[in-house]
Amino acid sequence: MKSFILFVCLVFPIFSFSGEKSCGAVTSTLEFNLCVKQVHDSADSRLNVSYKQLIARVKSQYQIAPDQGAKFLVKLKASQLAWLKLRDTNCAIEAFEYDEKMPAYEVTVNVCVTKMSLERSEYLDNTFPDNYNAPKEK
Repeated sequence: MKSFILFVCLVFPIFSFSGEKSCGAVTSTLEFNLCVKQVHDSADSRLNVSYKQLIARVKSQYQIAPDQGAKFLVKLKASQLAWLKLRDTNCAIEAFEYDEKMPAYEVTVNVCVTKMSLERSEYLDNTFPDNYNAPKEK
């Protein structure tokens, strides 16, 4: 239980730093677990939006060179799938000390997924920003 309390104390700064909803105002472990899950779901939704917006930017910016755009999208999809596998594996490592049936395991995974998803969203958002000029077809 001590490790879970320590974990909870370390989690709050992550959510405050991320700009997402803070779980600091909850009063019970159940409320905290639900809040962490909601923050996780929000970060996951943001990641999906960032990914879809990048696809739209690529399609728009590579209108003159659609073959290059298509090649980029193939690489983007492979990169995203590899990143998702890395994220999920890393988060399982972070939660390794907890039994998978314990709430602490799920909370630890959700916090990790949230943090990594928000970082990936920022990366995707900054890939080919709207003012980027795609290269001309060769």
